[in-house]
Amino acid sequence: MGVVWGHRLAGKPEELAVMYSAGRDVKSIPMADEILIPYDIWNTTAHDIMLYKQGILNRDDIKLILSSLQKVKELYEKGEFRLDPKKEDVHMNIESYIIENFDQEIGRKIHTGRSRNDQIVCDMRMFLRDKALLMISNLIELIDVLLCVAEQHLETVMPGFTHYQHATISTFAHLLVSYAQALERDIKRFEFAYSIININPLGSAAGYGTSWKLDRELTTRLLGFDSVQENSIDCVSSRWEAEAEMASAISFMMNHLSIACQDIIFMTTTEANMIRLDDRFVGGSSIMPQKRNPASLEVTRAKTAIAHGITQAIFEIAKGSLSGYNRDSQYTKYLIFDLISECELAPVVIREIIKTMKVNKDVMRKLATSGFLNAVDVADYLTRKFNLPFRQAYHIVADAVRLSDAEGEITLSAINKALKEDGLDLLISQADFEDLSIPEKNVRLKDHIGGPAPSAVSKVICNLRKEINEHENWLSASYVRLNNAKEEIEAIKEEIM
Repeated sequence: MGVVWGHRLAGKPEELAVMYSAGRDVKSIPMADEILIPYDIWNTTAHDIMLYKQGILNRDDIKLILSSLQKVKELYEKGEFRLDPKKEDVHMNIESYIIENFDQEIGRKIHTGRSRNDQIVCDMRMFLRDKALLMISNLIELIDVLLCVAEQHLETVMPGFTHYQHATISTFAHLLVSYAQALERDIKRFEFAYSIININPLGSAAGYGTSWKLDRELTTRLLGFDSVQENSIDCVSSRWEAEAEMASAISFMMNHLSIACQDIIFMTTTEANMIRLDDRFVGGSSIMPQKRNPASLEVTRAKTAIAHGITQAIFEIAKGSLSGYNRDSQYTKYLIFDLISECELAPVVIREIIKTMKVNKDVMRKLATSGFLNAVDVADYLTRKFNLPFRQAYHIVADAVRLSDAEGEITLSAINKALKEDGLDLLISQADFEDLSIPEKNVRLKDHIGGPAPSAVSKVICNLRKEINEHENWLSASYVRLNNAKEEIEAIKEEIM
């Protein structure tokens, strides 16, 4: 048995959308540090290989350490490695497991030259960079859908809105491309966040260095970081910064998605009827059998508010800390985990909603021919045709709107009467007036850079596709660098073993 309201729908509700909308109502939250297990294993493997290369660990030591870490990794991947709350955190759980299950002496050596302070910062940066890359990938796919749908609606005229009121004539493609352009900037934000995040803090120990001769360049390479974060105090003191960068990028993205969601919610109302969501992406009611609720779009607005609050909280936690490690920073970890958990599916869900929704083009066109939407176009025509100052033309059209109020659209008799009332011996011809009443013709005149004319929108789509291609290349290169680091570690392990 599915959801109680599913009988009203022709198709089965999309599981992804149901999960996204249900939030935490029926979902348990794992231990925070469980998320970090694979990163801590990678972190420890690279650190101990470095200790071996520096002569701090001997060959027998490193062989036992690598084999025990590999066993922990295998147990984790099978779902059999569980964190013991008595061991406090992921770092001590892994160290204790090796001591208790493999070799006590060896287990006690894996933490040489390292503190949990630099260890956790390193784990978090590795986790966050993965999520930044995932966000970029999801945004690229969403933008691709937006541009594909926009290309189908270059001539689909609709009202443009200001203050929730009909303003002037636009196209559905113009609106969709506005979302794509904003989200492309969000990709840039995640790329910038990645560049700030992907620096190596490992080797700073508790924040004040160590007497061990560490090779931080080697761990940087083995962990896939772009560079070493040099000052050891800054490595630890700035723990919150990576979380804040990621949270800020997510907040911008969610704001843009929330605006798009609000637009779509408005256009799906019975009164507007410009869009109909696919049955797979609506919710229902436990009492009203007819309901088709845009639940996923609504919760995106709520998740956006959460994103803003968490971002601010991360900054607030950090602002009063003394330089060096403070336990306050533990809570930025929980906040960023919660934020990513709430928001990482947003681009995926919105992508599927836009891909599957039905656009009621006839309704959009009807709305584009009512409510005096061509008023500014008529004013522009008067200015060009009769060489009038725009403000004079504006007042003439305002009078024509007043005279046509009962009809709901500017009439030829009203505009000619308004011209006469303004003391002008001018008349608009029937042919010119009919052209002014065709929304598609009015839109085609707005062919400047960024305008709603099909030719102008097509150029923006072309430019955005070029930008997206560059982002795809950047994303691919980033994954290659991380995979190269993993392959180098595996090659070293094979050589040692």
